Amino acid sequence: MRTENESKKYIMRFVDIAMAVMLLLLMAMQVTDRMPHEWLGIGIAVLFAAHHILNCKFYKSLFKGKYNPVRIFQLIVDSLLLIPESVKFKLQN
Repeated sequence: MRTENESKKYIMRFVDIAMAVMLLLLMAMQVTDRMPHEWLGIGIAVLFAAHHILNCKFYKSLFKGKYNPVRIFQLIVDSLLLIPESVKFKLQN
C-alpha cells in the first residue's frame, strides 16, 4: 500500500509525463487535425494548472533559505518558463 507522499509523487510524475506527451502531439498539428489539437490544448492547460497546484511547495519555499548563484539561476529559468505559459493560458480564455 502506498503512503500519501508516494501517491502524490506518482501523480506528479504522471502529470509531468502526460504534459510532455501532449506537448509533442500539440506541436505535430499535421498529425492531430484541428479539433483534437484544440482538445489537447485544453487538456494541457488543465495539466499545467494541476502541475502548479501539486508543486505548491516550490512557491512556499521561495522566501526561505539562502540564495546561492545556482538557486538564483533556477528561479530565473522557472520564472521565464512561467511567463509564456501564463500568457498563453490568458490568451486561450
